[in-house]
Amino acid sequence: MAGKLIVDTIDTDNAFITLNVQQSQIATMNVSGIFSNTGVKMIGANGTVSNTAITGLVTASQIANVANTQITGLVTASQIANVANTQLTGLIQAAQIGSANATLVTSGTLPKARLPTGSVLQVVQATTTSDASINSNSYANTGFSVSITPTATSSRILLSCNFGWSCNTAEFGIFTFGVNGTPDGAAEITCFNQSATNAGNSLYYASISYIYLPASISTQTYSLQFKCTNAPAQTLFFNERSVSGASGLCTLTATEIAV
Repeated sequence: MAGKLIVDTIDTDNAFITLNVQQSQIATMNVSGIFSNTGVKMIGANGTVSNTAITGLVTASQIANVANTQITGLVTASQIANVANTQLTGLIQAAQIGSANATLVTSGTLPKARLPTGSVLQVVQATTTSDASINSNSYANTGFSVSITPTATSSRILLSCNFGWSCNTAEFGIFTFGVNGTPDGAAEITCFNQSATNAGNSLYYASISYIYLPASISTQTYSLQFKCTNAPAQTLFFNERSVSGASGLCTLTATEIAV
């Protein structure tokens, strides 16, 4: 016979209160909360709901307004169907997110620090049609440079330069990169004019590239520097034919790469 029990308070001397239906246990309660018949805590004494007590998908229509302080344990993507951010209050901490696939991110900006190794973070390029000359065997700046500010101390900078040159004798000319004004001998390239009779009549083109690890987020200035091998008799020209003075277009490119 069905009946109804209405009470204000239920007290027990035992550690648990057990709820049975037709001799089948459906739940137990103690001072720490309510447990299922398999011993899984469903609701804590403080009102929090454990994610282990959630089965199936939770849709947006089933959630009115849940504060992040009421969720204990990790909630995984498979337990959430579609919840609008307008239905969440408070900040969601990293410890409260089990696993999120990058394909689920449909808005916002991904921080550069989260990009994989080898990603291009930024590219800065300088161009010039100016020229310069030197007749010294010590490095000097051609006046051509580019500046870049790394976004991380672990980044590498790939530096590449395409430039024109000529020489008034059949001699070697040497080009290198300058790092914040200091010549870098490790990145040297030697250009050779093989014909003394044609010296200065042609504008030759060369390229040089090198990878740097600044280990800094301060602005780095890279320049193209040059010197002669037989000064002072020899004159080396950057982006210039000594006979006519004609010049071309030179490029200097700094590419920041994530590591």
